[in-house]
Amino acid sequence: MASRQGVEAYYERETPREPSALMLVARDGEWTRRKVPGVAEAARLAQQLGIPFYEVVKTGYPDSIRQWNERQRRQ
Repeated sequence: MASRQGVEAYYERETPREPSALMLVARDGEWTRRKVPGVAEAARLAQQLGIPFYEVVKTGYPDSIRQWNERQRRQ
């Protein structure tokens, strides 16, 4: 986080195939995903880090992620 700008946290609910996770997304769309026990812990971590927190099921993913992924595929 210290080396990225505009980082936001996106919580992904657990699914039958994947555990719940917190996706940290920088302003340019670069992202990383880490497992978390649940939404409360994810929200608490985002608060401790001082970054905005969203739930993907309510907000969706930011377009910057798709754009970043596309740039990575082209390289």
